[in-house]
Amino acid sequence: MPPVNSHPMPSRMCFPCYLLWSARCRRFPLRKSITRWFIRHYDVDMSEALEPDSNAYPDFNSFFTRALRPEVRPIAQEAGHICFPADGATSQLGDIQGEQIYGVGG
Repeated sequence: MPPVNSHPMPSRMCFPCYLLWSARCRRFPLRKSITRWFIRHYDVDMSEALEPDSNAYPDFNSFFTRALRPEVRPIAQEAGHICFPADGATSQLGDIQGEQIYGVGG
């Protein structure tokens, strides 16, 4: 008799669901390890965070949406400046002419 798969979906479909669940789960055993890996891998400067201790965040989602110290990202007040509501980098700049398309996404 062949082994019975206990998962109703293929594992490649379950893993993303598991990651989404674990991002908000406070009892996820690897939460702190994943957060520390993310900080190292993406070179996150925790000194910019209002709470710099990564262990203080109850889940990965709280860490990912952490508050920053107000002086770290000042909002430009000068006329003619553009403010973006998130960290990022400008990859395209210029006039749009005709049917030119710029890809925007994260």
